[in-house]
Amino acid sequence: MSEYHSESLGQIIQLSSVIALDGQREGNGSAVLPAIGHVRTVARGHGLFFLLEAFDSDLSTLNFMMDPMIDLFDAVFFDNVDHESELGSI
Repeated sequence: MSEYHSESLGQIIQLSSVIALDGQREGNGSAVLPAIGHVRTVARGHGLFFLLEAFDSDLSTLNFMMDPMIDLFDAVFFDNVDHESELGSI
């Protein structure tokens, strides 16, 4: 788990894990355990919750995606819009 600061969203949290799957056995009896990597990036700001998830069996691909996921959240910009007047009263 890693935590990052964002000027727009405040706090961004990124979690990563590797899940080993039940695998087949090779001819010599050794187990082949494939793995799937998982990255979840979450942030909350301005009353909204943001979530990005990625799964891949190629762990290097997930590693390559982790920083851009943070950069994407950090690039979120909120304009000062009065949502009450646009939506009307509920």
